[in-house]
Amino acid sequence: MRPSIWNSRRLCALIVASSGILWSQSNPVGNITGTVKGPDGKLIAGARVQAVTTRGAQEQKTNAQGEFSFRQLLPGRVQIKVSAPGTSGFDSTLVVVANQTNRMDVKLGALGVVVEVTDQAGMEAIDTTIARTGLVMTMDRIEELPIYYMGTNRLDATTFRAPGSVMDTIHGTDSQHNAYVVDGVSASDANYGGKAVSLNNDFIDQVQILTSGISAKYGRFTGGVLNVTTKSGTNTWSGTSRFEITNDKWNSMYRMPEVAYFYSNLYHFPITWPPVQDKHSITQSYTLLGPIIKDRLFFALAYQTNSPETRMVSQTTNSIGPKVPYTVVRDAYLLDAKVDWQINGAQRLTAELNEANSRDENGISSGNSATVAALSGLTKSRKGYWSLGYVAQLSPSLALDVKYNDAFSSSGGPGTGPTGGKNVVTWKELESSDVLDNGYGSDDKAESHTRTGAANLVWVVEANGTHNVEGGFQFYHYNRTGAASPTPSNYSIEFRGYADGATTYDLANRILTPLSAQDTVLQHYFPTHGEADSKVNSLYINDAWALNAHWSFNLGFRFDQYKASTSPEGISYDFKAVTPRLSASYDVTGDKKHVVSVGFAEYSGMINQGNLASATVTSSPITRQYVYVGTGGARQGTGADALLADGSINWNAWGNRQGQTGIDHPNYVSDPLTDRNIFVDPDIKAPRTREVTLGYTWTGTTRSFSATLIRRWNDQFLDDFWIGNGMAPGKARIVIKNDPNARQDYYGLEMTYRQRIGDAFTVGGNATWSRTFENAGVNLGGAASQANDFGAGNIPSGQLNPMGPAPGLDVPLMVNADASYRHTFGSGTLNVGLVGTYKSGAAVAFRSAMANVPASLMDQGYASAYTRYFPELGVVRQPEVWTMDLQTGYDQALAGKVRFYVRVNIINVFNRVRPMTRDTSGTVVYQGQVGQLYPPPPVDGTTPSNQFNPSRTYGLGQGNMFPRMVQLITGLKF
Repeated sequence: MRPSIWNSRRLCALIVASSGILWSQSNPVGNITGTVKGPDGKLIAGARVQAVTTRGAQEQKTNAQGEFSFRQLLPGRVQIKVSAPGTSGFDSTLVVVANQTNRMDVKLGALGVVVEVTDQAGMEAIDTTIARTGLVMTMDRIEELPIYYMGTNRLDATTFRAPGSVMDTIHGTDSQHNAYVVDGVSASDANYGGKAVSLNNDFIDQVQILTSGISAKYGRFTGGVLNVTTKSGTNTWSGTSRFEITNDKWNSMYRMPEVAYFYSNLYHFPITWPPVQDKHSITQSYTLLGPIIKDRLFFALAYQTNSPETRMVSQTTNSIGPKVPYTVVRDAYLLDAKVDWQINGAQRLTAELNEANSRDENGISSGNSATVAALSGLTKSRKGYWSLGYVAQLSPSLALDVKYNDAFSSSGGPGTGPTGGKNVVTWKELESSDVLDNGYGSDDKAESHTRTGAANLVWVVEANGTHNVEGGFQFYHYNRTGAASPTPSNYSIEFRGYADGATTYDLANRILTPLSAQDTVLQHYFPTHGEADSKVNSLYINDAWALNAHWSFNLGFRFDQYKASTSPEGISYDFKAVTPRLSASYDVTGDKKHVVSVGFAEYSGMINQGNLASATVTSSPITRQYVYVGTGGARQGTGADALLADGSINWNAWGNRQGQTGIDHPNYVSDPLTDRNIFVDPDIKAPRTREVTLGYTWTGTTRSFSATLIRRWNDQFLDDFWIGNGMAPGKARIVIKNDPNARQDYYGLEMTYRQRIGDAFTVGGNATWSRTFENAGVNLGGAASQANDFGAGNIPSGQLNPMGPAPGLDVPLMVNADASYRHTFGSGTLNVGLVGTYKSGAAVAFRSAMANVPASLMDQGYASAYTRYFPELGVVRQPEVWTMDLQTGYDQALAGKVRFYVRVNIINVFNRVRPMTRDTSGTVVYQGQVGQLYPPPPVDGTTPSNQFNPSRTYGLGQGNMFPRMVQLITGLKF
């Protein structure tokens, strides 16, 4: 084992290694820059510096200022060797983090003095010298900790542990407004936000979470940026096979929530548990990486699937006759492929493909499938991306980076849909909800493409210090097409009742009622084909300016032009946003150890198409409704009269209530385009976040600490504004637009610490003291609040959307801690990893109850009821919670480079379980009178008007968190 770096008889080379400026190209590369000084502290010109990478070695000599710079490096371990006449040699390893520049300032020892250095692997971090916060975790670090379970991808699992993050909500802004990036590919779902691609855990190399102080290179977000770098091939062959095994028998029993026990005691029914099946579920993943042509052409492949496919035996839910068994089948697989061509020492071309396919047979419920023909049949989906990238070092000070990609998604299509077939009419009995002859759903195909591209230049300029200037053009184009029909045949018949004594579902046993739209109707659907199109064109410039050894600045500006349109509705908007990203840092001692920084930034998000879904008609087909008229024949009044012998509609039996029959005489026509009452303001703007930070960071050789104060203001949320026009109750004209009164405020103090103790032990974590306040009901960009549903001033805003602690997001104190220990026994290695989490009482919600709307407002077209909040009673909070997760693993060399490994993850070791939320409901008392109250109002009528009365289950837990779970991971790697 290498001697301790603290041995006083040896001289330590001075290394100041930090993840410097964010060199945020689209293609995932990193950089190493630094200086070389002699034993006397003077800069050395002409020192020999080598960077030994997995694709060979690069060599430079320091310039007149003693500086060196290696750019466009692949992420991963790099060995740095430095030598100069009259000094001792220097040899150290660090990990290049994608999209960052690692700074390494080296002070060499005198000739003949043994120099001990520290391997920097495991100390990777987001650079905090330019007012930035976040988290970096490499594959090696992730492998040592039990931070994911049952296939949860490492991006999610790492995000949960970032400072200021509640699950994947960053600084109060939920996941639909984060930017997801995989190898420079935009992986955000433009429809509803969140991730649009699936990831193979073993193909992930690094995860980088940016939570504040984010470069102008990144746009279309208001939360944070979640960056994933996948593995690339090298000159060395490598690969893995992994089997993640779970079994419900290994886990603790799920605990029913308190509400369930309340009703169990109230109605005297026992809570019984079905037997736990002793069944293994195995997620298999494989990777293979290596050279095609040494030093020139490289490949990387990955594949992941579940074994065995999920199969579940179920049965029909018919109300007549015996149940018929059937099998539900589900399976999925992931495929990743990457090819790198190192054209020469200065140019590289990459191509990638990611694809996820899933299949579900008979697993989607839509009513009571009374016959096998009414099952959902085959549903399938496909999503992923392909990309091309080019990077070039045009000169020692100028780099070019070009990227183009297409993230795709599709579902449905030929061969999918219910088992009854394309031309069979779907029937539904209204009393029992029996679905007969065919199911609901269709083979209509929905497809989307998110095409993005960028051309970026990075220019290093020496003028009044060093400027790392990056700028470029980016484009974003999202397009989605589709249509939807409720049934495969575009027909459905609803009827009420079977013939007395019926034992089969024969057509003759189905009772049809003439001229009754409540008891018997035929629906004829005409699917509306629609298209949604969003474009964002962007320009940005970002200057990371190191003025001198003490002062550095980040000056960034971003321009975005947003355009969108939908058809056939004709919704469109066009607006522009300019967002600054500014910060200043002062290095107190000039050696990167003590840095104080301050920053201001503004982020402009996306208007996700799903936020406007209520104003679109694609999922609402034109419908012609017919009542049963009857033919007067022998079969009149039964299902046999409704259809012809070939199963098609008998139009002599269907028409309107005036007795006219035939396809041209519907009883009622619903056209969602002409009937719609929801519109979009063409002057809407994207959600916006403004941010101020003040930070301090201390960086040592084996330890680092940072503390950052963060203040965020989030506004420009969308909401649906109801404009009463007296059409009918609930039929007011609605306009989706920005709500000037909706806002969210975040205050936080975030601290991080990491220390490496020798070669075996690493410990660290973060603590966040924060408060998040928002208007209750705000959906963070979605049009789902009731704040503007009843006109201006008609109902007090404090009852509709009071400002207060954000439900689920206001967690005053969160602590994440982790530790890992490695010890070698001959050719084997033992690893023990711990992850601990503490959360103080999270806000659940204000007390609330349904309240009636005055008749005068209903007459204007407003809804008949609303959720009445009681902010004066305070917010209900969860109890505090802490959990501990444990991993124990062992690696053993087998032959050559092949190693066998096994790991056991125990999640929630101490089996601490708490409710996920609590019941905060009740009823409103009107002048002492109300329907059912628990407890009932006083008989003397003294209960105040508008008082909140808790429900019987008020305060009880609703749904518990998962108990202790166990996962076994085993496989081979080389």
